[in-house]
Amino acid sequence: MMMDRAVTLRQPGKLVFGSGCSAQIAADICDLGHSRVLIVTSTPVRCLVMPLTEELKGQGIDAAVWDAPDGEPTME
Repeated sequence: MMMDRAVTLRQPGKLVFGSGCSAQIAADICDLGHSRVLIVTSTPVRCLVMPLTEELKGQGIDAAVWDAPDGEPTME
């Protein structure tokens, strides 16, 4: 595939994943001073983000979940 424009990807400075990582992620978000977050997922795996949303709410952070992406984005 030939691309006719530049694409810039900004990667996070820290990745946390694995069993039981919700508490660590919520603590990291809290440490950053955020009061609201948007979690983007897909419907079949929405249940997997529920522990994170509960951890966030327990720390006073409003967490909205959007689970309706139409698929992978295109470069067009």
